[in-house]
Amino acid sequence: MLQSDDRVLLREALRPPEGYELDSAIITTYSLDLLSLLTVPLYFTLFEVEGEDGTTLSDPLALLQALRRYAGAMSVYCQAGEIAVPARQQQLFGYLESSIVEVSSPRKNGVFHPKVWALRYLAPAQPVLYRVACFSRNVTGDRSWDTAVVLEGSLQERKVGYSGNKPLGEFFASLPTMAIRNLPEPAGARATKMADELRRVKFELPEGFDDLIFWPIGHAQKEMWPFKGRADRMLVVSPFLSAGCLKRLTDTCKDVQLVSRLESLDQIENELLDGMSAVSCLADAVETERAEEVVADTTGTLSGLHAKLYVIDHGWQASVLTGSANATNAAYGSNVEFLVELIGKRSVCGVQAILAAEKGRNSLGALLQPYSRSDESVSDEVQRQLEERVDACARAVAKLKLVLSAQLHGDGTYRIEVRHVEEPALDLDPDLELTCWLITQTDGYAVPLQPFEQVLAVIPSASAEALTTFLAVSATGISGTYTHTKRFVLNLPLEGGPPDRRERILRTVLRDRAKVLRFLLLLLGDMDAVLAGDVVLPGEADGYDSGRHGGSTVALLEPLVRALHRDPSRLDQIAKVIEELAGSEDGDLLPEEFESVWEAIWSVRRESLP
Repeated sequence: MLQSDDRVLLREALRPPEGYELDSAIITTYSLDLLSLLTVPLYFTLFEVEGEDGTTLSDPLALLQALRRYAGAMSVYCQAGEIAVPARQQQLFGYLESSIVEVSSPRKNGVFHPKVWALRYLAPAQPVLYRVACFSRNVTGDRSWDTAVVLEGSLQERKVGYSGNKPLGEFFASLPTMAIRNLPEPAGARATKMADELRRVKFELPEGFDDLIFWPIGHAQKEMWPFKGRADRMLVVSPFLSAGCLKRLTDTCKDVQLVSRLESLDQIENELLDGMSAVSCLADAVETERAEEVVADTTGTLSGLHAKLYVIDHGWQASVLTGSANATNAAYGSNVEFLVELIGKRSVCGVQAILAAEKGRNSLGALLQPYSRSDESVSDEVQRQLEERVDACARAVAKLKLVLSAQLHGDGTYRIEVRHVEEPALDLDPDLELTCWLITQTDGYAVPLQPFEQVLAVIPSASAEALTTFLAVSATGISGTYTHTKRFVLNLPLEGGPPDRRERILRTVLRDRAKVLRFLLLLLGDMDAVLAGDVVLPGEADGYDSGRHGGSTVALLEPLVRALHRDPSRLDQIAKVIEELAGSEDGDLLPEEFESVWEAIWSVRRESLP
């Protein structure tokens, strides 16, 4: 129960149950970090390569294997304009292009803000297994205080769904309707199928709880307020606040304890805060400790408190609601959100149980200190207004229906135009500076972006390998001495690019025989060979000692034969790689004498194919 020493790691929530393999996944998030998403398919695999310090090794070929296998099984829905510009270029981003769907709230001035995942797992002769994970964290590298609820259950053989699962199914069915641009072909069918099946999943309740309720908000253009029942006592944990929402909560319950960020509490009038039973924020020592963790791990960004939690005592029972919804007017008035409510005994999950220490373990209460108002200067308000102007412009640009049009030059490079698909109704701040560039290039290649023109921008030259659907955009505003810039990525349709863009990614990553061998072993799942030294792991020399491995075909023979008898589908993946490498100048990168061995293995496999 939100113990500070209970850290639910993403990979633990996503790792397949024993004997199962991921079939498909739907992910929702407000903001999205491409580097973080790049590692998600690794968590779907049944193995991990760890270094001596226990951290997962960032082997690019392991990423390539996982992406080729699972990226096509994912649909990732995120708020348009909230894909972060990556800190570095990465060819493997190309495998994510067809997985990401930019969406917006169907309600005016709202945003798409849920953080719920649905994962479908399959195993031979076993029922279909579903896992639904509801987070308070986005798919980013932030290292913040968050919550997570992970539910698991099997698909039942029944025609009529469970009534309690109806809101869950309706939410996932609605996702394609919120897309800003054309939906990738598999995404719509995936949402329809999984939404239908989720209605017939019998979820197991987490220990200590007797019931659960799904609370999707905003997807159906109708108000949803989860706090209408009896409320004797309430704990509200929310990093962002609105006075109107807090007033509604205090009208519902006269004993409300509020936990938030110092900056958010400073925006609420004293009179409203004085009506709370207690008002707290994270203790200074906790913030300092978290900051030190982030300094040690530069992949994350310090965000402080990010958990959204509502604990309500009602009689001998208590409800715990967690997910994406802050205690704001927007969360329950215009946004798309998702909460899960767990119901149990007050003594187990009530306000006092959450706040108090138990059996020597840390509690939420131990992390808090009483709130004391800080001084806010006028300059803070000026900065905030500038940020709102820039963010509003960025959101408007993100909703434009645009296309990337690539035209081949005689030297093999491409000229890319950013075009409107239809005549836009623009309401943009003309004083802001807009630029854009492909994320496969640096911002040194940025060109002006002019939304009021039919051709918004022209990128004069990009190699075939640099072509991507991901366009980085920068919006900058100035107010007096203040400057604010928002950078984000759009996922736009690409017209006129080479048909073999995906194959070019493979050839770029597999530059020599050593990398081809390592990749084939990963496809075969031969981690024993990986760990025994038949692949070069991160930290080793990038070169390949062929003498140490006896010409490399020997290293492949045993795993190929084993795959033929135990898991022939792995050979299909090998065949696809060979097909993509064949017929090009990279075809000779296959290990020596591999062709004769492969033909013998593949001929047996072909006979078993339908």
